[in-house]
Formats: sequence, C-alpha cells, structure tokens
Amino acid sequence: MLKVELDNVWVRSIETKTGTHTTIGLAHVYNDPAKALVVEPDYIIQRNQKPEKVIEAEEQEAEKPEAEEQESEKQDA
Repeated sequence: MLKVELDNVWVRSIETKTGTHTTIGLAHVYNDPAKALVVEPDYIIQRNQKPEKVIEAEEQEAEKPEAEEQESEKQDA
C-alpha cells in the first residue's frame, strides 16, 4: 500500500456497515508527523496516541489537581 511509518498515519473514522462484514475507514497520511499535530483536532490526536502515551497523559492529568490542592493548602497556611 503506502508503506509509511505508523507515526505519519492518523485514523479519522472507522465504520462497520450494518449487516455486513465490511468496514470503511478514513485515515490521513502526512509526510511529517509534526504537521498532523497542527492540522488534526485534539480529539483525533488523543484517539491516535499509543497506549503507553495515553496512560502517561491520564496520570499527568490526575497529578495536576493534587498538585494544585497542595499548593492552595500551602498558601492558606
């Protein structure tokens, strides 16, 4: 097919046709993965991340509120 690196491919949608074993998908292929980060919406970027990156992102988001609470407690004291 296109023989490109996985980092250059961004899956937009996948739809299985009802009552069939046929799936139709839409993917964008970029020459430069950095260009995709500029063009693609945030939810597509999030959806196309590798599993370990998703886990790390969730951990970082969970740590942010805890860090903010600790800082607010320090300021109150």
